Amino acid sequence: MRRRKRLPLASAALAVGTVALARPLAATDAAASARAASAAPITIVTTIDAGGRGTFVARGAVVERARAVVRRSVVNGRLNATETLIGTTGRIVLTSQQRCGAPAGTWRVVTGTLAYARLTGRGATTGVARCGRPLGRAVIRHTGTAELPPTALAEPGAWGGSTAQAGVVTFTVTPDGRSVTDVSATRYRYECVRSDGVRTTLFSAATSRFAGPFAIAEDRTFTVKTFNGSLAGRFGAGGGGAQGTITVASTSTPNAQGQTTTCSASIGWTAVTPPAPLPRALAGTYCGITASGGGVCLDVPATGREARSLRAELTLTCGLVARIPVSVSTTYAGPIAFASDLSFRQSYDLAVEGMTVRVTASGTFDENGGLTGSVAVAPFNLEREGRAQLCRTNGGFTARLQR
Repeated sequence: MRRRKRLPLASAALAVGTVALARPLAATDAAASARAASAAPITIVTTIDAGGRGTFVARGAVVERARAVVRRSVVNGRLNATETLIGTTGRIVLTSQQRCGAPAGTWRVVTGTLAYARLTGRGATTGVARCGRPLGRAVIRHTGTAELPPTALAEPGAWGGSTAQAGVVTFTVTPDGRSVTDVSATRYRYECVRSDGVRTTLFSAATSRFAGPFAIAEDRTFTVKTFNGSLAGRFGAGGGGAQGTITVASTSTPNAQGQTTTCSASIGWTAVTPPAPLPRALAGTYCGITASGGGVCLDVPATGREARSLRAELTLTCGLVARIPVSVSTTYAGPIAFASDLSFRQSYDLAVEGMTVRVTASGTFDENGGLTGSVAVAPFNLEREGRAQLCRTNGGFTARLQR
């Protein structure tokens, strides 16, 4: 007679046999993600005494050997059992039902904890169901399939937070908790230094967006490549928040003079789920004076997330020595939506002496009744003193809420 090989004790539950992840999900590997959660064969054999206590051995989708507690009852000619399998890395609760005297029945996983929290499975229970009382020793054999998806690495759902430059970062963790999508960051500044020592402060786009998905590595980190650097983060263990850095690191190709420009920055950020509500500007009318002397006003409705009724008096200077003054009035009904960080930008056309010129209004509100912005006209030519004169404006302004 052949001896049955004794199964070794398993120290941890394994993911579904042939589909266990050996690396983080690639950004575009949706098919691999689906395979990782596909069903695999499983066999569970539970051996109990008359009191319902004993051991179980699981093979296939789950590899485990540990204690079992089984409650059995006979109802309407059926043997019902609830098995609590107390594994080394969590518990599995399954139920089975079999007609008395029948050679087979059915079983399914009801719930799991810890490593088995996402386990699902079902199949057939084999062996003649003996319902005579008192119920005695039994060997219960289950076969079928089970799914044990990879453990979530971050809390699924919307995340949001702020940067060290008072900007806003938002993103979404996918339902499996293993990828990040819809990453956005509001405008941030960085320093660029030319090889001859000339320094310039530059800004990113008003809002940088990256669709993803971007894989979360097993150490709970993720990285998004931006146009001149990266946005990287790490999720805290045990449901903590996330934190990271927006990094700028780029060097231009040499220009005609052989000069290169290196840009750099490191901007910290933090985020939580669910994200805090977006900031809101105080409602009311904001007014200020531009650097060239014209007045600017606009209204913020009760929502605090848009501007309306922009009106401005722009003082232009025309000519080579900027000595010819020209005033124009401009209005824009709106609405002008705010970005996550209460910034806005809106361009529109303005008729000036039979021509159409482009006006751009931009600015950023704070939450205390302040606004810093600009209403500027793109340079254009006006006929003055018998010839065309180039006209410009300095439309920078600061404004306060008028109470």
